[in-house]
Amino acid sequence: MVGLSASRFRVLYLAGFLWNALILPEAAAEVVVLEVSPGIMATAEFQQGEADSPVILILHGFLQTREFPTVVALGESLAESGMTVLRPTLSLGINRRDKSQACEAIHVHSMEMDTREVAAWWSGCISEPAGM
Repeated sequence: MVGLSASRFRVLYLAGFLWNALILPEAAAEVVVLEVSPGIMATAEFQQGEADSPVILILHGFLQTREFPTVVALGESLAESGMTVLRPTLSLGINRRDKSQACEAIHVHSMEMDTREVAAWWSGCISEPAGM
């Protein structure tokens, strides 16, 4: 995992899960945070599905965010059918990035960085006990 220990990820994950399960049972999604490199935090929306549901990681298109309409619609549809859904926004080397990037913008990220970031999100998803 890049920058965030598995135990720290579990604490963030568990706190959010308990908040949704006990306090906000109707909440559609919660924002989770992952440190992907020193000083660079990436965010994702997480929707817990049924206890035995698979985890679906939905990745936005190049230079977009998790708020891209197709990504949101797909995530909501899968969550409504009981799936556990994670929709991260890749940082592209920008701390807490929340806006799409123009194609002509200067890029400070590489495909290798993006791949490591996706792997870190996926590692966090599959390392959690089922139903959590």
